[in-house]
Amino acid sequence: MGILLALVLSLNVIMPYLELLKGSHLLPPTNMPLINGVTNAVVPFTDHSGPLSLPIISLFFYGALAALLLFWRTLSGFTRTLTIMAAVYLVLGTNLVPWSIIGLQWPALESYLQLPRRFIITGLSFLFLSDMLVVQELRLNGVFHWTQAGIKLLTTIVATAAVVSLAVAAATFVARQSDPNISIAAGLGTNDNNMFAHRYHGKKIKTITDLQPVFHVKDKSALIQVVDRRTPDYVPIQGNYSTSTDYYSAYVRYVISPKSKFHHQVLPGGVLRLTWNQKRARQIRVPVVVYGNTQVILNGEMLAHKELRPSIISTPMVHGKRGANHIDLSYQPKMMTVISIWWSVLAWVIVGLSTIKYCLFNRQIKRG
Repeated sequence: MGILLALVLSLNVIMPYLELLKGSHLLPPTNMPLINGVTNAVVPFTDHSGPLSLPIISLFFYGALAALLLFWRTLSGFTRTLTIMAAVYLVLGTNLVPWSIIGLQWPALESYLQLPRRFIITGLSFLFLSDMLVVQELRLNGVFHWTQAGIKLLTTIVATAAVVSLAVAAATFVARQSDPNISIAAGLGTNDNNMFAHRYHGKKIKTITDLQPVFHVKDKSALIQVVDRRTPDYVPIQGNYSTSTDYYSAYVRYVISPKSKFHHQVLPGGVLRLTWNQKRARQIRVPVVVYGNTQVILNGEMLAHKELRPSIISTPMVHGKRGANHIDLSYQPKMMTVISIWWSVLAWVIVGLSTIKYCLFNRQIKRG
């Protein structure tokens, strides 16, 4: 029942994605070796530069495991299950799992999972909740008698350590951002292949310090205009995916480089409009991508997909007239997808109301 409910709540994500897969060949996300995306949250001190938060997490982790082993029969079934799930998710984010072998056997995971440390985010939520339940249940069952002051002291120690760790991490980040020897890619936490820097006031952006003035201007949109991500994840491509094709360079050529010649705006109803001027009537490639169900209207005239002569990353070629031109793009989902999205919205409303009702009912029982 829980699995079915999770699927219904996720229909607003699942159905549009399946529709895109059916109507287009999508470019998979960038490939990343799985073993490079782990964080040893349960084995601290393996990296001397690791933050203090890792030992704190490991302390909670081993405390929960010890309580699970020592007081298995005392703890409730829900707390036992939650603690086991937390442990599984945390271990999945470390190199205790042979991710290098898994990456070789299932290469698709290096594109769609990329960073195993993402499992840790879920694991931490489960871990902190399970630790609180363990302490509460052991106290109620008289296994040990921590005073309220003792619990407050431990909580204060952990919170103080977490704040200090965060302050150190922030100071390290600030120092890195002020280093003129750090490249723009390294300063943004990525690699050169994933970003494309433009010029700012006539100067080419090369280092992270070159980017600093952009953070202090009134127009905050300048930041995304100066630096582009050149990762065309999930862009529709023509034909099957090929490892020998440089889709990153194609994205720069067909989207990033020419986009400054076009003005874009979002119209009501989710319509994207691009406008531009031409000195004469001619064919021009527009820096947008067209999916299988994308509706394309050029200067008020609907265009069929077979007229668009798409590039390798599905940017359309259209015949612009002399003077001002505009092209409107909108995505027309299938009826089944729309119905599924509304089912998901309805399910979220029902779950929310049920949760509120359950909380109010429990509060009345405690008062009564």
